[in-house]
Formats: sequence, structure tokens, C-alpha cells
Amino acid sequence: ANNDHSANMPSRHSPTVSVVMVTYNHAPYIEDAITSVLAQDFSGSFELIIGDDCSADGTTDIVRLFHELHPMTIKLMSSENNVGAHTNFRRCVEACTGEYIAFCEGDDFWSDEILADEAEGLGDESAHFSRHLHDAWGGLA
Repeated sequence: ANNDHSANMPSRHSPTVSVVMVTYNHAPYIEDAITSVLAQDFSGSFELIIGDDCSADGTTDIVRLFHELHPMTIKLMSSENNVGAHTNFRRCVEACTGEYIAFCEGDDFWSDEILADEAEGLGDESAHFSRHLHDAWGGLA
């Protein structure tokens, strides 16, 4: 089965979500983290921005493999030298093209419907943003 979520790329009819995943030496966890984002049961569009901060434990190889398998969904941010947590996070956020940004750390994972659950109220002006989704252009410091 082709699991490339290119059909989930930006659309005018649903909110676009950029999922930021920063990682450093998360080899035991990164596959579950990536797979959990790709497996989302979400009718909207999303992209996954993965920032690998020059991991030394095999994380880089795992992330590159997923990027090769899902080039339309995954953007890989990497460098030849460690740039530090702040710079790694910042470059990932700056690479986002979504209207909203969600965060899933490289040593975490999501349930299958977390994006759908979190995005449910996004079209409602009176709804508050959740702990996972943030208005990308409305005040991320």
C-alpha cells in the first residue's frame, strides 16, 4: 500500500497543518513518532517537518529513509554539524507552510486521530486553540 500522503498536501477546503518534529539521538523512538503522524485519520492537509540535529545514534538514517519514502509529505531539515535545540526548532518552524502548526517531538507519538480531534474547532471563531495546534502566523515567539 502506498502510504504517501501527497493527497494530504494543501487544499483550499481544509486547514493546512505543519507538524514540526525536532529530534536529536531519538533512534529508539523516531520511527514510532514519524509513523504516528503519517497514520493520522485527518481529512485536512498536512506536512511533516523533521529537524534532525546531527544525531549520532542512527536517527539520521531512519529519518532519511522516511523522507525518501514520503517526499511529498516530509521535509527534512538537517545539517552536517550540531546546531543546538533552539536553532533546530527555529529552522523547522520557519520551514512550515501550513496555516497551523502542531508539535510532536521525536521521542513522542500520537494517537491516530489527534490531528482530527485538535482541528475540529479550528473553523469556529469562538474556539480556543488547543495545546497541540497553534496559529502559525498569529504570535509564535
